[in-house]
Amino acid sequence: MKPYICIGKFWYRRAICTICLLAGVFFIASGQIGLTTNSYRTLLPLGDWANPAIWQVFDGTAWIAAATPPDRNHDVFILQGHEVRLTQNQEIGNVYLFGDANAGKKLNLQDYDLDVYGSLHSFTVDGNGDYLLHGSAWLGDDWIYPETGRIVFKGSSRTVVDRASWSGQNLGSRFSVVFNPDPGEILVVNAVFKASDFLIQSGTVRQTVNTNGDPATSTFSFTSTAVFGTEDFGELRIASGATLISEASKEFDQILRRTVSKPASLFVLEEGANLVLLGQEPVLDAVNLILDGNVYYSSDDVSQQFLQASLPASQENFVYTHLYLQGAATKLLPPQVSVKGDFTVLSGGAVVASGTDLDLIGPADQELEVPSLVLSGLLVDKEAGTVWINNDLTLRDRFEQVSGNLDFQQNDLLLDFGPTGTYTYSGGNWFNLGEFTYENLPLTLTASNARFPYYDQWLDAPRHFLLEGSLSAPGQGLVVRYLENPGVTYDPGFMDEGEAVVYHLNSFFSLSTTGGDSGQVVAWVSAEDLSVQDLQHLRLVGDGEAAIGQHVTAGEQQGWLWARRSFPFQTAQNSLFTVGSISPLSVLPLDWKGLTAQLQGDRVRLTWKTGSEASIAYTVTRSTGHILEFSPIGSFEAAQGAGEVRFEDDRYPADVPFWYYQIIAKEESGELSYSPVLRVEHPHFAGNGPKLFPNPHISGPVHLTLGSWSSEEIDAFSIWNLKGVGIDSQFFSGDFEPALVENRLLNLPIGNYLVQLTGRGKTFTFKWQKSSH
Repeated sequence: MKPYICIGKFWYRRAICTICLLAGVFFIASGQIGLTTNSYRTLLPLGDWANPAIWQVFDGTAWIAAATPPDRNHDVFILQGHEVRLTQNQEIGNVYLFGDANAGKKLNLQDYDLDVYGSLHSFTVDGNGDYLLHGSAWLGDDWIYPETGRIVFKGSSRTVVDRASWSGQNLGSRFSVVFNPDPGEILVVNAVFKASDFLIQSGTVRQTVNTNGDPATSTFSFTSTAVFGTEDFGELRIASGATLISEASKEFDQILRRTVSKPASLFVLEEGANLVLLGQEPVLDAVNLILDGNVYYSSDDVSQQFLQASLPASQENFVYTHLYLQGAATKLLPPQVSVKGDFTVLSGGAVVASGTDLDLIGPADQELEVPSLVLSGLLVDKEAGTVWINNDLTLRDRFEQVSGNLDFQQNDLLLDFGPTGTYTYSGGNWFNLGEFTYENLPLTLTASNARFPYYDQWLDAPRHFLLEGSLSAPGQGLVVRYLENPGVTYDPGFMDEGEAVVYHLNSFFSLSTTGGDSGQVVAWVSAEDLSVQDLQHLRLVGDGEAAIGQHVTAGEQQGWLWARRSFPFQTAQNSLFTVGSISPLSVLPLDWKGLTAQLQGDRVRLTWKTGSEASIAYTVTRSTGHILEFSPIGSFEAAQGAGEVRFEDDRYPADVPFWYYQIIAKEESGELSYSPVLRVEHPHFAGNGPKLFPNPHISGPVHLTLGSWSSEEIDAFSIWNLKGVGIDSQFFSGDFEPALVENRLLNLPIGNYLVQLTGRGKTFTFKWQKSSH
């Protein structure tokens, strides 16, 4: 399940209702505060909170001596010129501090907590002795101090400071603020709030744009007293599990700063914490930013920009961990966005990123799920982990892959470059890429600008595709598809430059070029995982025929072995390339030459060849499920120079239509090598596989029967012509319907096609012909 932060009307109505209930606690007429029975006020200029002698209590008619100090069930008024000192942790309801002229110091917290279950207010006294809300604060003293003490807001949802009775005007607000409400509760900050640091420890804090007068953000700011220097100061931290929802926007001031001209020192969004941004242009000014949690852009306005800084000393590069977009506003991405985790559109408006360079970095797996994403550039620089790309992706100017893997999940990649676009490859692999299009190729094709790092998932090895050569004119392009299929075709029945091809891999590259350039290029396909007896044996071939162009002797580049083929650039039109061999001792995976698995009588015989001079310990594993989950069925050690190695399975599963084998080899060094997966089919079930008929098809309906397969097992089908051009591909999360394939084939023109059904750990491929007679 994807994360989602609810900012809808329900909880906001609840917060407003709570605020209204609080308003009932004090009667406001021209700001007058209605006293409630058992309210407390100070009696002495200086005293300890726990001492009842410093307090008076209102009995509903008059102020009388207090018998006990106040607690969370009471409100307190600290009068002009009075200061109260904590000698232990205390609890209170609402706190009213005299904030008019000559207020003096009010609260000495020492190093204790004052847990507040109500709100903070500034007040004054009129000529009649009535208490009035006061929207300012006395500037002359540290009215709440020192920074080792904490005001801790606890309890249920409410407004904790309000513009009508609080301000960030006092420059000596030297205390810590902690928001620690009950689980699921919301505390509203509706006035500029100044302290020495802020911690959102639990629950949700909502920072408003206050509209009581000129609209203004309820900015978190920090004391400007010179004891903490004259530059940046102050920290706001959002702890794991807590949330800050901010309405702040540039027009109405920042989310965070020290003063109008100085940034805060530190903003920390811990892992598992949430920052929800509702403003059109949110601004955050801090010298150091740590965004290890989840950032949500959630505006419902016309548009919303990303976080920015406004002060020269502030950190300007916002490196996100998890970045989520929701809300109706069109999201306008900045020129640079760096993400270490997921980048996902949860709901809402369009994403405008055509001028944005996106950097995907860090060691963790990442998910990129932004429909119809068009970027200026993409940098992938990951020391570990995979980026899962859940939608088609278009890049306009730059693609640089330094390291890390990309899994496209059958989505397409379009490098829609102009003449100055650049593609640069240094490391990493591509998995499950649909169609790859590269416009405006450079005139000189090299391993850094024309190497496409596909990965062969059947043989569990890189199968990179590289073009090398020179083009004579700009504006050339190419389209590549990697058609992955399991296994090897033996004796395919064709020649390559007078040599019989004895087998080839069943996964093909399909290449088409655009632009008509006649320059000679060389296609390279990596074969580093394969064993080669003689470089001349290694070939690039087509499907059942020689590939276009001429054979070029296999070569090495950057320590890898590559098969090669030369051809004029313009001749590649739906042209297929795969690795093949003209010798039976070349090309099969390293240490697995001649690997076969055959059902012979009452047993399955597995054989392979080894030229190793050292002893090798083998473990044979078998899987009988549709999901390849292998279990050991035998282990043995082959002596030095054993030549052919044989293993017989006389307990194979006779009651299933097919099963799989994989062999694990352990060398004396401890290094493990895994064989390709081999499938063995039971002849008793041979007629129970999928069938497509009539074949060839001349007229009438097309029928697809699944045999022993079930519709739940099939999650995709693909159709190609024999040149490798994709006709159709569809993926399923529910049950597969054969009619989808039948109807699609019925409407195809006359020709020869490959039809492939894919399930978990298995495929079934038909060669199907549609004929006119």
